[in-house]
Amino acid sequence: MEKLEFEDGNLVVPKIWTQPFFKQLLPFRLDPGRALVLVGNAEQLAFLGPGFSERGHDVKEIKWDWESGTELGPVPEEARIILCHIPGNETQWRVVRQLKER
Repeated sequence: MEKLEFEDGNLVVPKIWTQPFFKQLLPFRLDPGRALVLVGNAEQLAFLGPGFSERGHDVKEIKWDWESGTELGPVPEEARIILCHIPGNETQWRVVRQLKER
């Protein structure tokens, strides 16, 4: 088995973007039937989106980065939101908290 690479500055979260098996594995963590919003850059959305769709999830993709702040545009109230970016500093963690409060 290959050694997993971890996100820069993080000793816990693997770089899923370099491991193709994650795109098949991650959709099985959530049951289909609830709206799902993926929030990330084009590469992340292209990597994860198809796997969730193939598993039967109603997926909306939003291109987003930290500079966008809490502005996601219209999101269904009952939707589960998956933030594809890993926060790396206090400012980014504050954005995550504000998104959760929304």
